[in-house]
Amino acid sequence: MSWNSPSQSRRRFEAIVKSAYDGIISVGLDQRIRMMNDAAMAMFGVTSAAGPLLLETLLPVRFRARHLEYIHEFMASETASRPMQLRGAVIGLRADGTEFPLEVSIAKIQVGSDTEVVAVMRDISERVHMIQDLQIAATVDVLTQALNRRALMEAAQTEFSRSVRFGRAMSVLLFDIDYFKTVNDRFGHAAGDVILKSVVDRARTVLREVDLLGRWGGEEFVAILLELDEDGATRCAERLRQAVASTMFSLADGRAAVPITISVGIATRTEAVGTVDELLARADAAMYRAKNAGRNRISS
Repeated sequence: MSWNSPSQSRRRFEAIVKSAYDGIISVGLDQRIRMMNDAAMAMFGVTSAAGPLLLETLLPVRFRARHLEYIHEFMASETASRPMQLRGAVIGLRADGTEFPLEVSIAKIQVGSDTEVVAVMRDISERVHMIQDLQIAATVDVLTQALNRRALMEAAQTEFSRSVRFGRAMSVLLFDIDYFKTVNDRFGHAAGDVILKSVVDRARTVLREVDLLGRWGGEEFVAILLELDEDGATRCAERLRQAVASTMFSLADGRAAVPITISVGIATRTEAVGTVDELLARADAAMYRAKNAGRNRISS
């Protein structure tokens, strides 16, 4: 867009953008901000008392050099306008140092004899959080916050393929809470839910950050142990069993604390194990051997 009279064009331009709902800034070729509407000032937490700003002050340091290159490329192109978030959200920097995601479109304008870049911005923090929440809901068991069965299977398949391709060790623990039905029948399902969550929390104190933990179903859980052979997996399984057995688990109403044990099946990928389903089936069979041998033990 362009206007003939510099003063008239500036007044008209500022009048248009001042009341806009979206944040709008105009930047000169020297990267100084010529104009910033109220919505943009509120978005970035800056005040008019701050004086003229450089565009880079609205960006995290790690993005500034690349952003400057991007603007120079845009100004040298024949493109009049373009969105900036095609490769992901633009990250803005508030005056208080916090970062937030932005949806940004930029355009070249001619104000009198000057060429400026106008950026129209929208804070998409709520949208990003909503998407993240949906992604979590699709992959995480609501009660225990472990991976749900579908997400666990996808992760197990990915790690199994990587293990085969690179010849790396991989083991699986499948563990079940002993006599869980008795807990539910005696203390109620609310108490059972507390036990499920507490066992998962206890398991996380034993597992490494790289390991994956998911709820297989009911009171059964699976831990995927990356780059651990049978000996390493056996040691991990025993630590897990001991960690649970040595804990008194408080119930929902605080009226009682009960001992809980688990039975753990161990399976390690070998050349004889052709699929992740077979690996999990072996862990499941080993877990039932532990159950049949008296519970509160591990088996491979």
